[in-house]
Amino acid sequence: MIELKLFNYLDRECENKWKIFEKNAFYNYFQTFEYISNLTTFSKNNIKIIFIYFDKELAAILPFEIRFFFGLKILQWIGNDRSDYCNPLISEKFINHLDNSKFTILWDRIKKKIGNFDLIFLNNQISKISNIENPFVKFLKNIKQTKIYKIQLSNHFDNYLNSIKKKDKNHAYELHRVNLKYEKLKKIEGEVNFEISEIKNNLNDFNLIFYSKLKQLDLKKEKHSLDKDFFNLYKKLISNNSKHYYLAKFIVKNEIISACLLIIFKNTLYYYLPVTLSNKFNRYKPGKILITSIINWAIIKKIKFFDFGLGEEGYKRHFSNVHTFVQKYLFYNSLKGKIIYFILKFIIFFRY
Repeated sequence: MIELKLFNYLDRECENKWKIFEKNAFYNYFQTFEYISNLTTFSKNNIKIIFIYFDKELAAILPFEIRFFFGLKILQWIGNDRSDYCNPLISEKFINHLDNSKFTILWDRIKKKIGNFDLIFLNNQISKISNIENPFVKFLKNIKQTKIYKIQLSNHFDNYLNSIKKKDKNHAYELHRVNLKYEKLKKIEGEVNFEISEIKNNLNDFNLIFYSKLKQLDLKKEKHSLDKDFFNLYKKLISNNSKHYYLAKFIVKNEIISACLLIIFKNTLYYYLPVTLSNKFNRYKPGKILITSIINWAIIKKIKFFDFGLGEEGYKRHFSNVHTFVQKYLFYNSLKGKIIYFILKFIIFFRY
């Protein structure tokens, strides 16, 4: 027997059940109660969280919200335009129970439970959640957005290099060149260090990374989401629970040359907000030196996956040995939504 429960607020009952469910469910960091609860404090959207029970046992959590946009009510994942990955939290029982027919019936029930809305836009849906097929990608007709590059880490750096060599010899040679440049830089400059540490309560380093990255993106006139709300969200997350947040730095003679924010959750390291802070040593590829240093550190710490997040930049392809896809689902739920849906489909058709 399948039961649905709707939460319009993140109340104490919702929080307690969510945190218990997290212990054995499949999901990404961006679906933790910690992240979602902080994210919603910077949103004016209406929360519509669905708990799905199989035989009175919680089997899935769907963190939805309704966004109001020019008179349209849009159903989307919480964090639709803010999180790298937007997915449900699911149990093994939920996955094993479903097939295409059962999911279709369940999806209709979920939409009725949520109520009145015009359009469905489920963005940044990863194809697999912890190597488990995502039912919202498997059973709904999605559109591929972008590749996601990852590294499946082994127990030794040399084994990682061999996995790259098997995939592409040119990529392996590029990593070899990075190592040669690193060794040359150490011989010339002497004082060359790699540091990684929890950010804790000192947010000065995070401020430096955020504003440096913002400046770089603005100079390149690249579209981004690094606004005031983004800054305040991560400032709050780091202050409230620093155990997931680390800062990686590549330092030459006491000057930070390149750095990035790391989110470490379960067996995955998320590579976040990389930035070059000095152009003095660009010929040595300090950004790539930083990545190789982080990979080696992650292997020592027995982390299983290095996740580069959204974006298909070339350097991510060089370093990765596995990839998956992020996809989006678009459909209508009212006459008004149907009109907008076909307009958007027309635009997407001619764009691609």
